[in-house]
Formats: sequence, structure tokens, C-alpha cells
Amino acid sequence: MARIKLSSNLIVFKSIVIIFILLICVAMIGDPRLSTLLGIFIASGFFYYMFFYLPDKIEFDENNMYLIDKHNELTISLKNIYYVKRPLLGSNGFYKIKYHTADGDCFAIFYPRIFTSSLRSFKAFVIKENPQAITRDFWNIF
Repeated sequence: MARIKLSSNLIVFKSIVIIFILLICVAMIGDPRLSTLLGIFIASGFFYYMFFYLPDKIEFDENNMYLIDKHNELTISLKNIYYVKRPLLGSNGFYKIKYHTADGDCFAIFYPRIFTSSLRSFKAFVIKENPQAITRDFWNIF
């Protein structure tokens, strides 16, 4: 089975935020009230960091999950995953995956791809490999 992307690359949102930051920079040059614009610039920088550097790039197949960053790739067996859920409070749309490694318990956060069933497929593969894994969200109990 080929790898399936689990996390979204957020390309549309990234483009909107970059355009917004550029517009703020242009407005800061022409406006003498820089303190308000500087506050907006700092807030947008925080959102840029939160949406583009915090989430992990994740792919999976029927046996493994792959955490990918710019320099390396970590392979985790689906048997070691014990939690795949959206946090109940303060999730901002991201999901959290908790897993066991030789170094202890770790976690990854990601924004799921929209309009695909990759998250549902991933949860099914995790349950198949580890039936004790927690994958059910609070709002999906009915």
C-alpha cells in the first residue's frame, strides 16, 4: 500500500496569512500610528508560527506512521500509537497523536486534510493494530 497523507499542508491558509502580513508591512510604512499596526503584525506572526511550524507532516500506510520534517523522517509502528483525538478544549482544529518510543511517550500534532477520508482510514488502521487505542472524539459518540 502506498503512503497516504494524513496532515494538511494548509497552502490556502498560508497564502492568505502571507498576503495579510505583506499588507500590514505596506500599511506600517505609510501610517504614523505604528503601535497598532505593530501589534497586529506581532499577532499575525504568532498565527503564522502556530499554523506552519507547530503541526507535524504526517503520512501513513497500513503498518507505520511517518513523521516528516525538513531534515529526517521518523517511522513509528501503528502498534505503538495509543491516542488519536482532537483535544476537547483549545484544539484550534488540530489533532493529537500520542505514541510510545524507546525514549518514552511522545506526541505529534497535525491539522487533518479536509474533504478526504484519510483520518478515518488512519484511525481504522490504528484500531486494527492496537485495539486499546483511544480514537473516538467526544462529538462522535452518537
